[in-house]
Amino acid sequence: GGGNSTDLGAGGGYGGVGSTDLRGNAGGPTYGSSNAPTLAGSAGGRASGNAVGGGAGGGVVWVQAARYVTVNGVISANGAALEGNSGAGSGGSIYVYAPRFQGTGRLEANGANGPGVNWAGGGGGGRIAIWRFNWTDFMTTSVTGGVGYLSIGGPGTVVWGQRPLPGTVFVVH
Repeated sequence: GGGNSTDLGAGGGYGGVGSTDLRGNAGGPTYGSSNAPTLAGSAGGRASGNAVGGGAGGGVVWVQAARYVTVNGVISANGAALEGNSGAGSGGSIYVYAPRFQGTGRLEANGANGPGVNWAGGGGGGRIAIWRFNWTDFMTTSVTGGVGYLSIGGPGTVVWGQRPLPGTVFVVH
């Protein structure tokens, strides 16, 4: 998660680092796999007087299909922010492993903005990985870091991987 303070909180990190708060408390670090993201994002740092800590990190969306995956809407694993001076949560994970990935939708694993105009940090971006044989339509992705008081959380990672076709043989000499 993000750094705690006597009165402020830094942003949570995951695919990108969380941003610092006004006092210079460091945001959360990066962790996890960019190629197979299966971990949730982390919460922002807790400010004093906030018993529940910082904003929650984004969750995990993991889709493994035998044939087609079609997305024409939004799949979201965004971080959250609370009111007050606690840090914002980082984006989470979206992991798709399917022969064909198609649609005109959007995949989001964004870090949340620091709450309001307070002095907290923004969350880092999450992680998205799509492994497929091919796709037919345009799909957009977003893993931006959230805006904090002093800086913006680091961007997350996006991996578009090519799965080998069934029956493919790899020979290594």
